[in-house]
Amino acid sequence: MAPQLVAEARFVLAQALWSKRQERKRARALAEQARDALAAAQGPGQSDVDFEEVDAWLATHRLN
Repeated sequence: MAPQLVAEARFVLAQALWSKRQERKRARALAEQARDALAAAQGPGQSDVDFEEVDAWLATHRLN
């Protein structure tokens, strides 16, 4: 599977998990993995999600 698609799946899961307070640590970890994978990806991706979107989400979804 293309790394960009795996990153997209992780980010979508992170967004879904965020609404459950007890899953927020896992959600952040998944989003960080997605961001790192997108940053490392070379060439045009096949994903609808880009690095900037994930990075912006992480900036507004911090753990307390």
